[in-house]
Parts: sequence; C-alpha cells; structure tokens
Amino acid sequence: MFRIKTKTGQVEISKEIVVVLLMDLFAAAYAIAARGLSSASLMFPGFLLAGILIFSILCIKQSIHFRRESPAEADGEEIGFGVTGKLVAFVLLVLATLLCFNFLGAVLSVFLFLLVSMIILGVKNKLALILVPVVMVTFVYLVFKVWLAVPLPAGLLTFLK
Repeated sequence: MFRIKTKTGQVEISKEIVVVLLMDLFAAAYAIAARGLSSASLMFPGFLLAGILIFSILCIKQSIHFRRESPAEADGEEIGFGVTGKLVAFVLLVLATLLCFNFLGAVLSVFLFLLVSMIILGVKNKLALILVPVVMVTFVYLVFKVWLAVPLPAGLLTFLK
C-alpha cells in the first residue's frame, strides 16, 4: 500500500494499480500504432480499447482511498511501495505467455494465462477456474477466427487452422 499524508488524513493507493497502469500503457501503445488502419479494421479493437478504458477507470477508482485519521495515528505510518510476489508472478506469467504464444498457439496460451492468473489471484471456485477461461477462449476464437477471419497462431493445436 502506498500512502501519501495530507493535512486531514492520508490517501491510500493499492499496489495492484501497477497492473492496471501497465495494461493502459500497452493499450495506448496499440492505439498509437493502429492509427493508420481503416475504420473497419479498428472496429473491434476500438470496442476492446473502450472496454479497457472503462475497466481501468473502475479499477483506479477502487484502488485509491482517502482515510481521515488523527495526527497521533498518522505519525506511525510509513510510505512504501514494494514489489509483491503477485506482481512478480504476473510479470513472469505475461512474459511466459508472450514467449509461448507461437509455440502453444493463441487458444492454449490465452487459456493457460487466464487459468494461472486466476490461481495467482486466489480464486478457489473450481467451476469458475475452468468456466471463465473456456468462455473467454471461445469468445476470442469466435471473434477473431470466425467473425473477423484473422489467422491466429495455432501452435500445438494445428487442427484449428
């Protein structure tokens, strides 16, 4: 937790906001790189970027809190922003997913990424652990492969070509 002292209390910012800001950074980089594409080509990415923006605003709103406290309580507080195990795990998971994307294929990589990220976040419901990645991978496959006819890396699942 990152804490900033003010006259009437303190502002608390959760460490998980780093993941949201990294996601925003990648989305902004994509938006800048895709400026030259036609409007038809930008239709789905536009919806995706709008969704990322709305998700980011909601996450940032939940990550920042203002707490009023007496001056005696505020003296013992320290300002810190450390690297947690979850943050390191997510960075390594993203790197592993990017490195294995062509080898494992898009469908398997996204499924494993979602499954492992939900485990890292502490999701205990076994039905949700399987159902969410399956639904998301099916959605991604149907949108990109079937609807937009975008070739996805098949990797080990070459029968999906």
